[in-house]
Amino acid sequence: MSEGKTKYGVNIFLNEVYVEIIDFKNAYKSPEYKYLVEIKDIEDYRGNGLKEMKIYTDGNLEIFEIGNWRISPIIKMPYNWSGFRDVLEIQDNNSQIISFCEKPDSSSLFSKEDYIKDIKWVFQSINYIGDAENVDHFEFLKHLKETSRLLSIYNQYLSIDTLLKIANSINYEIEKLKELAISEKNKTLATALINESISSFNSKLLYQI
Repeated sequence: MSEGKTKYGVNIFLNEVYVEIIDFKNAYKSPEYKYLVEIKDIEDYRGNGLKEMKIYTDGNLEIFEIGNWRISPIIKMPYNWSGFRDVLEIQDNNSQIISFCEKPDSSSLFSKEDYIKDIKWVFQSINYIGDAENVDHFEFLKHLKETSRLLSIYNQYLSIDTLLKIANSINYEIEKLKELAISEKNKTLATALINESISSFNSKLLYQI
């Protein structure tokens, strides 16, 4: 990958992330982007290594502060021959730190053309994190999302094992919501999502009868 594809400009409009390959020098002189992103080599050994994605806000390398969260502007990008994984580190207002990773670009190390998908995933994830009040709430939202995903990918006819898995998942969410220290507004939103899952589950269950 050429050096010209390691520098990017990012703008966000109506929750859509727009990424363009840029020249850093020109971007600093005439800033038309809210964020500048640079991909830096850290280490490499025979196709295994680490890069870092550095995110500059208005020209400065600053920690993101969104809602109750502080998010590192330096994203670790470990890689091997199969491609890159992006690691996002976040801290809530109770000083709990978690990290989660994803492989947003399925390209292998040798076929990868740019880092646009990686950058979009990072900014979309930052926006998603802002909906959570703390680490427990964030993990709970991930669980809700996974249950919804499972219900969407399976057809009408499900095995008994799959039905039990989804039923247990929904029951866990109902009980977990009672324990969460979150606002009534977010409890109401979570309840609505659980009810959607229950409705979808019941409609699929009818086909088994």
